[in-house]
Amino acid sequence: MVLSTRNTAYRTKAYLHHEISYSELGKDFDKLAEIKNNSLSVNLSKIWKDLEHIYQIDQRNAEIGQEIKKLADHSISKSNEYIRLVSEKLADDDLRSKVSKLERLVIIRANENTSSNYEIKVLFEQLKSDFRVKASMLSFLENSIQNAEIGKKHLAGTPFETMPQASQQANFRVRELTLEYIKNMEASLYRTKIYALF
Repeated sequence: MVLSTRNTAYRTKAYLHHEISYSELGKDFDKLAEIKNNSLSVNLSKIWKDLEHIYQIDQRNAEIGQEIKKLADHSISKSNEYIRLVSEKLADDDLRSKVSKLERLVIIRANENTSSNYEIKVLFEQLKSDFRVKASMLSFLENSIQNAEIGKKHLAGTPFETMPQASQQANFRVRELTLEYIKNMEASLYRTKIYALF
């Protein structure tokens, strides 16, 4: 029984370090639960409940990561499409003169949006492996939201006014998701630290 308990403790630590899957760890707990020991059963039940909560947080955070990636990719796609269309006009000898000054200026904003969304993707990937990046990520999102607000003012009443509006809405959602991710990580880290001790 001691060997089985010790093995499960090592395997729990391996799960918390993402070295084995949740289902593999579940099999170990099932085997240990077969041993008839009331105090052990109570402790196992509590530990398993905490590990289940950590697993649910990990699943939700994976969903958050996918949604952030999807939002950023969509925004990049929209900006790049605008840049491509106007660039093609500028490259055409007949159409170049028909590209307005406003259209040319919007290329700058579209390029900034593309760069900003790539940076969001990079920062979020860094956040996943280094929790200390959270302040940089949140600060960058705040700046992106403020830049979109400036863009809304510059493009108000033009055919392009929806571009910074969409960018800002996406950044509000990314900020909301990032805050949820951080909250989840803080809860998960607390529990993980407790079980890393054994």
